[in-house]
Amino acid sequence: MDKWMRAIAASQKHLDKPNHVMVKYEDLVEDTQNQLVKLCNFMDVEFEENMLSTYGETASNVSLQREHWKKDVSRKIEKASSTKFERLFDESQREYILEKVTPMNLKSKEINN
Repeated sequence: MDKWMRAIAASQKHLDKPNHVMVKYEDLVEDTQNQLVKLCNFMDVEFEENMLSTYGETASNVSLQREHWKKDVSRKIEKASSTKFERLFDESQREYILEKVTPMNLKSKEINN
């Protein structure tokens, strides 16, 4: 969790720069096409409809075998079970986690508006 929080904080330092963009996974899952269009515009790449159906194959081709954390990169982008958070953590742990990530979520909402 600390590593993730440090990575988010490092990324947030650059949000106002024209060469930096942050996309939340939740936004990508909920609104895949619009998020992809935004990313394409950011990178000055033309959006193509087939990006939505061929990303798995493309991602597999550009991921290195030594990048074991990317083993599921070709998997469909989908929303995780909404009960997983409740199953994995007790109430005090959930409160702690939400306290830690709330500033990041608020910052991200400000950026997306």
